[in-house]
Amino acid sequence: MATVHIDFENKKILIHSKPRCKCETFEINPEDCVINLDRANTAELGKLGTGEIGPKNKVIWLKMNFSDPFFEHAIVEYARELLSPDHEVFHRTRSIGWCH
Repeated sequence: MATVHIDFENKKILIHSKPRCKCETFEINPEDCVINLDRANTAELGKLGTGEIGPKNKVIWLKMNFSDPFFEHAIVEYARELLSPDHEVFHRTRSIGWCH
């Protein structure tokens, strides 16, 4: 299980891999967009590609439960490509970090 913080203002994506993470950025606010993903529900991910969810949301949280950290990381990479295909917002090598 992973919770991912996508921050458009700071151009960062932070993956929280522990449920009770003590990172200071691990606070979901009411105005934040939250997308829940699991094996039975991936439809919300498509909204990232259509622009329905994106920069106007400023902060997006992906709450994933696939029981496979490699697959969850691939989902994060895919979400980054959908949100920033030209890599202007989220740079390909520096935008994703891990909080353990």
